[in-house]
Amino acid sequence: MRIFLRSLLSAFIFTTLWSSWAYYANSSFGETYAIKAAITQGSFTFINSFIYTVILEFLLNRFKKKNLIIAFLIPNVLVSIILPLLHILRDTPNVSYTVIPVLIIIYIISGLYLISRRKN
Repeated sequence: MRIFLRSLLSAFIFTTLWSSWAYYANSSFGETYAIKAAITQGSFTFINSFIYTVILEFLLNRFKKKNLIIAFLIPNVLVSIILPLLHILRDTPNVSYTVIPVLIIIYIISGLYLISRRKN
């Protein structure tokens, strides 16, 4: 239950943050594109934040302290492929500017989380 609540909280927080970023990153192309990018990013972020946390926790529990790199790589590689493709399919005008900061933060947070789990 704790993982579920943490996943849900993460989903709400990051959805707000990254949909706002997507709107800003694409606002110079007009409000229609900015809203479309924000909805695309927000929808993906909500679903991804929840599923990502569940997958990461599952992999961490499965591998314990061995092969933590696998627990880091699997969800991050999936996000790195799906997120840009989703924006391309939805005609987001500024895909790189929209996606790169999101991916960097995801890598940092998941990396720090794995490091903290390894120490415990």
